[in-house]
Amino acid sequence: MVTRYAIFGLTILLGLMASLYLGWELRPEAYAADGNLDRAIEHLEYLNPDNVLAPLVTAMEFGQEHNYSEADLNLLTTLASALREQVPSLSHTPTP
Repeated sequence: MVTRYAIFGLTILLGLMASLYLGWELRPEAYAADGNLDRAIEHLEYLNPDNVLAPLVTAMEFGQEHNYSEADLNLLTTLASALREQVPSLSHTPTP
């Protein structure tokens, strides 16, 4: 007989799989994938409404400390440069 714990676990697994598929296949929201800077700014504002560059700088620092690949760090740098061009007030924010 199927227990309620098995049904609960299966439901969690199906939800996880659906969210990954939605995020990776149907609506990829990485700036590198679609080049949509407005969407990137929207998502960064959600993380930090006062400074959209702060989460990006944190991610860059974390990536450097944990030996992320040069390609991944370059993607973050490219996004930071695009943000600075679009939002002039960000041009004085230090880069790690």
